[in-house]
Parts: sequence; structure tokens; C-alpha cells
Amino acid sequence: MKQPPQSEVAEFLSQVARLASLLDAEGETFWRARVAAAASKVRNSDWEGFGELLSGYGTSGSFNECSIRTGERQGNNHVWNAEGKLRYQEFEDLKNSAYVLARGLARSTERPIGESLARTYRLAPFRTRALLWLMLVLLLCAFVLGRP
Repeated sequence: MKQPPQSEVAEFLSQVARLASLLDAEGETFWRARVAAAASKVRNSDWEGFGELLSGYGTSGSFNECSIRTGERQGNNHVWNAEGKLRYQEFEDLKNSAYVLARGLARSTERPIGESLARTYRLAPFRTRALLWLMLVLLLCAFVLGRP
């Protein structure tokens, strides 16, 4: 895997630490643990941590839907306060920028497709490799004979 730019990794870790801190202050343990696990991997030069963070973003029930409190409940009404609005905006900004950084860093550390295929082939069991060769020979024979 390629080495990502260290300045971007440092920025990513800084943002993720602030994000984890906000989640911790909210008592949100599930997403905080996922964010912390991704950051821990990246700190140990395991670039799969970027993908781990990205896997939390998506559809229903994902990190996209995670939010923080923005004010106080007064009776049946929710009253926004200035501090709550600022925390909410900071959280949303961090959540979005962490996603953008992680996506860029994950792309910069991807293996080239040829390298990935070669690695997969080398790790495949003998029978799988033999079947792949047999399929290749059959395809070549069909091509030569003009019968797809």
C-alpha cells in the first residue's frame, strides 16, 4: 500500500479526535468506539482505518444520522440555544470533513488493481488456481474454434 501524505493523516487524526470528544460528551458510545477504532488503526499505520471510518457512512442507521443535542427540552418543546447550535454545526462540519478526508486518503493508499489481483491469486488455494487455468484454456480453445 502507498503511504498517504502525513500532513493529511495528521489533519484526519485531529478531526477524528475532536469528533470522538464530541461523541463522548454526548454519551454516544457506539459511534465513538467506531471512530476511535478507525483512528487507532491509522495511528498504527494501518490504512484500512480510513475504510473502517467510511463504512459507517451510508444509509439508514448510519453515522450520517447520528446527531448531538442542541438545546433543552421545555415541556413538549425543544428550545435551541446558541451553544447548542454551535456544537451541532461543529459536529456536522467535523463529520462531513472527516468523511471527505478519509475518502481521499483511502483512495491514495489503494493498491493498484493488478497488484490486488496478483495478491488474491497467490493467496488462493491450489484447486482454485487450477480451475482458473482450466477456464482460461477452455476460453482460448473456444475462441480459436470460433465458438463462444
